[in-house]
Amino acid sequence: MRGIEIKKTAGLIDEICTNGAVVYGTGYVAERFYRALENRSLQEKIRCFVTTSGSDELFFGKSVISLDEFSPKKENGIVLVAVQESLLEEIENGLRKAGITDYVWIYPFLYDMILGEPVKRAEAVNIQTILKAERDNYQLAVRLLAIEEYYGKNEVGYSIYRKTMGLQSPSDTIEKRLRSFESLINSWERHGYDKTQTSKILTDGSILDGTHRIATAIYFGEDTIYCDIYPPTVSTEELFGAEAIMKKNFLEAAELTENEWSVLKRRQAKIYMET
Repeated sequence: MRGIEIKKTAGLIDEICTNGAVVYGTGYVAERFYRALENRSLQEKIRCFVTTSGSDELFFGKSVISLDEFSPKKENGIVLVAVQESLLEEIENGLRKAGITDYVWIYPFLYDMILGEPVKRAEAVNIQTILKAERDNYQLAVRLLAIEEYYGKNEVGYSIYRKTMGLQSPSDTIEKRLRSFESLINSWERHGYDKTQTSKILTDGSILDGTHRIATAIYFGEDTIYCDIYPPTVSTEELFGAEAIMKKNFLEAAELTENEWSVLKRRQAKIYMET
């Protein structure tokens, strides 16, 4: 990745305070990042939002302009790229074509911005701790079924993945995340677990970020996974919204077929039978 190199959250905050910024994106990541800025009284440092095509609608009371309209003037500050990793390469390519080099991908800083510094970084966590916290959440089972279809072990894993992830993401984003997930699975199979890539959890084991990685670790038989561990200043439901927590009552909106529901429930039960 190119752009400005910032290694610590304090450095990102200092850059925003000193020079101001614009935010690229108006999705899930951008929304949570902006709310984190509000909690730090930094929202006025954001000049506007930028997306590929722009929008006539305001986002948090600020204009949303297209990349073609955006002028990378010094007074606008740096561009804060607020997207998930599966979308990053596409966004970076667009920025480079537009001659924009002063940008930072903020996703690695997101949870530090929201929750403060983690209690521990890169700590080996027993997967049982995570499973205990996620017992009522189907998100690991959804991803495990997708892995199993990747290896030809079922025929509904991708359909279940698309439908359940569709409760919180548009279809084009889901497809990009699925391709990124396939790359993760392939890399794990060929090279093993990359322990430099941490997941993010609360102290009780509830998953904040890295669900795909944790599911892949379970599939390949890992007992532990390295995590950044954050204090529970807010619950995952408060943080993500109820629709992002894959509990049974919310998944009803995914319109799974009877067979898909049956397969998903069996896979959820199997997680705990295996462990």
